[in-house]
Amino acid sequence: MKMEVYLTQCTSCLLLILILSHVSLAQTDETTTTAAAEEFNNLPWYYWLGIALAFSITVILIGSSAICIVYSCCRYCKQRHRDERVALPMQRSPGYPKQVVQDEVDAFQGSMNMTDDWELARKQIKLVKQLGIGEYGPIYEAEVKLKTNVTVRSLVKVFQQGTSQDLVRFREDIDELMAFDHQSIGKLLGMVSQCPYYIVLEMTVNGDLKSFLLATSAAGSTTKENGRLRLGQAELTTPQRVAMATDAACGLAYLEGLQYAHRDVAARNCMVTQHLGIKIGDYRVGRYLFRSEYAVQVDGSLMPLRWMAPESMLNNIFTVQSSVWSLGVLLWEVMSEGSFPYPELSDSNVITGVCYEGRRLPRPQYCPEQIYSLMKRCWHDNPKQRPRPSVVYKTLETSILTNRYQHSENTGDAQLFY
Repeated sequence: MKMEVYLTQCTSCLLLILILSHVSLAQTDETTTTAAAEEFNNLPWYYWLGIALAFSITVILIGSSAICIVYSCCRYCKQRHRDERVALPMQRSPGYPKQVVQDEVDAFQGSMNMTDDWELARKQIKLVKQLGIGEYGPIYEAEVKLKTNVTVRSLVKVFQQGTSQDLVRFREDIDELMAFDHQSIGKLLGMVSQCPYYIVLEMTVNGDLKSFLLATSAAGSTTKENGRLRLGQAELTTPQRVAMATDAACGLAYLEGLQYAHRDVAARNCMVTQHLGIKIGDYRVGRYLFRSEYAVQVDGSLMPLRWMAPESMLNNIFTVQSSVWSLGVLLWEVMSEGSFPYPELSDSNVITGVCYEGRRLPRPQYCPEQIYSLMKRCWHDNPKQRPRPSVVYKTLETSILTNRYQHSENTGDAQLFY
């Protein structure tokens, strides 16, 4: 840009000199003009060479300035057109979104190339099976060979088609995942920055928590003993379920420190490790793999209604404290072995019951009273009265370290003893 200004200034000066020279010559009388013409014709050859060079340089400067001005105008118009298109509201058809235009793809690839540390070659990724269709394309289970030559299971989100705004949000998703680094948060393993774009996410051995709890409940339904569930040769006890909820609360406390509000804390969006640890995963994946658990809005978007706080239902407000409400529902899911919240109510009745009638989820059968009391604190109408995620985490952690869970023969419930 500085070079363009410099060339323009030089051209302006030369043009001004030529105009002044022309005016000066026009004001001379005829005699003076004739004498000057004779003197001009008698100039030596090197004067003519200098005049020719000066004229050539002037023409080059004028041409270069014109080209720079035209180029700058075209670039400005193109950028303005692109910004107007990115600012357009997102549009989705019942089928598939529109194809991203080429200039936006080029701009996106330019920003993606700035993250070479996360780049994976497509040949490192083996797509095993398709799990569902996401917002921008299919979602796959895959095997990924990392730079350390270790092959791991992973979840691959594919961006095949979308609008310009979809592309911007896709890039924002990547930036968020890059910022997370915690043992209770699902990790970003890498990405492919050439179309079709891939986001490669961590996938644990035991899959998602929702399916794990349901499988545990089904496998252990005939071997329920002293408040425990048997899965194969392992036992899923009340302390283990509380420990799983503690891991989820630990992850949410980490996000609290980042001032990040997770919009869909639920069992379907958590992953179970080999040793029954829990990692909070990307909420944008679960909604497309567990569509039946979501309420469908008028515009076709999915809403985790039964996990949402009243302020989220009524005013679309999502904060750290609204995540605490969802954490209470997640704790209820874990203690109720993967049950679906409010199964007897329609979506509209859930809104009425939770927001206007003070309705709350009942205490699960094998849930200690102290744990259920913590759930109810998470479901306080006033967000400011709910405990912070860090408080929920410390409460659950303390209950594991200082107490033990035991079955009561009189009530059939798991009670907390000191």
